[in-house]
Amino acid sequence: MKIPLFGRHSKRWEEQNYAQRFGGIFFLTFIALVVIFLFNEYKTAQLPTLNEEMLMNGAEYCLVTDLNEIGDAGYAYEIKSGSSQEEICGIISSICIDLKREDDFVNVRYENGEYIIINNGITIGRAVINDKATTDLLKIYFCN
Repeated sequence: MKIPLFGRHSKRWEEQNYAQRFGGIFFLTFIALVVIFLFNEYKTAQLPTLNEEMLMNGAEYCLVTDLNEIGDAGYAYEIKSGSSQEEICGIISSICIDLKREDDFVNVRYENGEYIIINNGITIGRAVINDKATTDLLKIYFCN
C-alpha cells in the first residue's frame, strides 16, 4: 500500500487553505527568482563594463556610443582615470589624427580647464574631461 506524502488526497492537503497551498508550491520558485535578481544586480553594479575592461587590459581610449553620455559633443571616449595632462594631450592628439586621417602635426594644449586642439596654427576644436566612477569621459568638440 502506497501512502502519499503530500498529494491532493492527503490529510495535510485538506487541512491547509488555498494561501498555504500556493505558498508551499511557489516558495522555492520565488526564492530562486530573488537569487537570480540579486545576482543580476551584483553583475551590473560590481563587474566592469566592456570599455572599462578594455582600459584595464591596456587600451588608451575607448569610443563611447551611448547618446546620453555623448550629449552635444562630436565624439566621446573613455580614458583611464588619473591620467596626467601630458598623457591626455597625447591621447587627444592620436584620436584627432585617427579621426581626421591627416599626417599633419596636431598640437594639444591645456588651458582654463579644457584642452585646445590646434592644427597648423589654427584652433580646430576643444576637449573636456568629465569624471565618472572608474574612468574619465573625454568629450571632443570640433569647430565648423
